[in-house]
Amino acid sequence: MAIFFKMNVRKTALLLFLFIFLACKGDNDQQATTSSSENTSNLIESSSIQDEVLNDIYLEGVVTDNFLPQNTSPLNDDEIFESIDNSQENEMNSQEIVNNQNTETSTNSSEEIHSVNNIVTFSTHFKQGSDALIEIQTQKDINFFLNAWFDWNNNGIYENNNEYVLVNEQLIYEKDKPFHKLKIRVPEKSSTGQIWTKFQLSELQNNSTIDKNTPPITDIEEEHNVTIEAQNLIHNVYPSENKWVTLAFEDSWPFIGDFDFNDVALLYRVDKITNNQGDIVRYDIYGSLKAYGANLANGFAVKLDGIPSEKVDGLLTKLVVNNTTLHNVQTLEQGTIDAVIIISNNLKDEIEQPTCTGELGAFYRVWKGCFDDAPNQYIFIASIPFITPIPPSDVPKMPLNPFIFGTPDINHGSNIRGINGREIEIHLKNHDVSSKANISYFSTQDDTSIFIKNRCPGIGCDTYHNSSGLPWAILVESIWNHPSEGSNILQAYPELTNFAISGGGENTDWYIRSNANLEKIYE
Repeated sequence: MAIFFKMNVRKTALLLFLFIFLACKGDNDQQATTSSSENTSNLIESSSIQDEVLNDIYLEGVVTDNFLPQNTSPLNDDEIFESIDNSQENEMNSQEIVNNQNTETSTNSSEEIHSVNNIVTFSTHFKQGSDALIEIQTQKDINFFLNAWFDWNNNGIYENNNEYVLVNEQLIYEKDKPFHKLKIRVPEKSSTGQIWTKFQLSELQNNSTIDKNTPPITDIEEEHNVTIEAQNLIHNVYPSENKWVTLAFEDSWPFIGDFDFNDVALLYRVDKITNNQGDIVRYDIYGSLKAYGANLANGFAVKLDGIPSEKVDGLLTKLVVNNTTLHNVQTLEQGTIDAVIIISNNLKDEIEQPTCTGELGAFYRVWKGCFDDAPNQYIFIASIPFITPIPPSDVPKMPLNPFIFGTPDINHGSNIRGINGREIEIHLKNHDVSSKANISYFSTQDDTSIFIKNRCPGIGCDTYHNSSGLPWAILVESIWNHPSEGSNILQAYPELTNFAISGGGENTDWYIRSNANLEKIYE
């Protein structure tokens, strides 16, 4: 059902009264001045943006791109790509639930709607393909549901597709925080110029959750004009729009450990979004947790080498997990020199307790032949916009600098490693560390690398390898079958040894299934 934003009876009556009043006023010049003032009221409202970045909310209309399929067996490339293609044609689940709701504006319910101004504030510019910030002010000690529509195609109708951008979004009142910050992704093909928006706030009775299939009673309703600015964006996807790379980590650094490279395994993809000049507007990082075969608690992050933290627009960073925006999560880590994007502080908390077990414990999708634990329990999109677009000469090469780290304030192992796990970082071979890493672990135990700060990042950077040149983190340029639990990667993929010794010059296809010991890989 569509929503027409034509004037209701009450609005028509008010405007008629105003017209009569102005006519009686007499002076034509005064009438013209008054009319001009009224038109000015349609401009976008704005407010100053605070430096505080916590409790920001990002809400985009459709977040289905590149999501992975939900099945319980090993996935091949064709199955994943087919699912992604299908998902791009569907609407977000939270929008589908409203298709049968009666969402037409009812003039009969106008007495139930309170006329409250400035509930909605537009705090940033609205540009095609970028995020915009809005703020919703709610009353003290009252929780609300928020519904919002943007007439992106400017056809005069609020449609129940990507124009229904906020669907029964809960706004929970917090003491001394009456403003709720939400982020809206403007479609790249949105109409430009002024469009209409509609917001409805509905009180939550007794702080209870309203069934999303039941249209709530509207308490507050507002309509606003916003101006959409034209912007052409170009997508540069690594490795490509239809492919993934696999990141696999061994979390015992600087000790070798069992070297099975399934402690953390993720699918990974980066979309570098540029403007017409080739400058980088933002990064969108996509991923999915493939396996978690570790007792230790590990987080996952991405460092943007050479990009200072202050260049990232912290107000508009966002994290979407399993198609849901995490309202109170700020991904830009505080206190670092180069920007670090924290995607998860503890990946173990992102998945259900594994049911597949073995002699070493219950781990997620690492025990050979056990597929009881559903794949793709943790799928994420992290968006990192910049305050000012960055020239391509000032940004790092792909794949950026992904790494795992010990969960903060948890002891990450024993022996030499300290109580605060955050200081333990494990990067790809010869990649730089963040300013929070404890570099004293280099050249200890099984690590033979020699870290020299002024050589990192760069071709002289020497980090994270043992005496044979083997790393603690690898990137495989495909969807990869990681070793099963307890299977040393050198036994699962025998050609890896020569690949490492040759510096990557030989056995470059060591990772394909036909070169694997099938008894040692997870499938």
